[in-house]
Amino acid sequence: MNFRIPILLIAVITGFTSCKEKDIVPPLDKNPPEVITVNTTTDTINIYQNNIRQNNTSSIYPNGATGYLPFLRGTQNFQIRRTGTTDVLFTKAVTIDSATNYTFFVAGTTADKFFTTIDPIAVAYDTVENDNTFTRSVIRIVNASYNSGPLNVTVGTADTVKSLAFGTATPFMKFNASTSQDIKIYLANSSTVQLDTTIAFQTGLIYTLYTKGSPTGAGNAAFSIGLTTNQYIPLNQ
Repeated sequence: MNFRIPILLIAVITGFTSCKEKDIVPPLDKNPPEVITVNTTTDTINIYQNNIRQNNTSSIYPNGATGYLPFLRGTQNFQIRRTGTTDVLFTKAVTIDSATNYTFFVAGTTADKFFTTIDPIAVAYDTVENDNTFTRSVIRIVNASYNSGPLNVTVGTADTVKSLAFGTATPFMKFNASTSQDIKIYLANSSTVQLDTTIAFQTGLIYTLYTKGSPTGAGNAAFSIGLTTNQYIPLNQ
């Protein structure tokens, strides 16, 4: 018994020290980075930060997304794994800062098909809050189709977003969400509509609309769009 106490103390101290070196978020950091993970693959996945699973409530299904989850700040290693296996599809080192919102897009099963966006939620929020026309929603467009090439996109009668490359996003743009909007997507340098669909939006929301799949794909890999809600804003109309 006398020999066990020092050994246990050493183990506890060593464990505490290693955790302290690994966890670079100060205990009093009340504004950690918050991250949405969007899955545009055909697999059901989980996201890990430094080998610790972050989406504990549910796995991320194809075309699914988490809500904003608090992560450790700094340069962290993120692992993407298929649900039901410990095999790591890929690991990606990403630097994220406190009090900042991000979206991680998992567009494929290799690291080159993973990208991040910074989400200027505060600016988008103010845009909606200060809009007296009662259209009161904002949307951004993201190209998450890695083999589509640049895309041109229109939302309703708004100006066309031109030559949006894979892994890039537009700013949040104000639009009329009180009526359904026609979404058209073209391959760059083509006048042929690649995708034409109508979406019923709601006022008071911050939206991210993203492409997924391949223009030559079929089934779950077919070219299509996804939609996530970054934030709901109560409106005093």
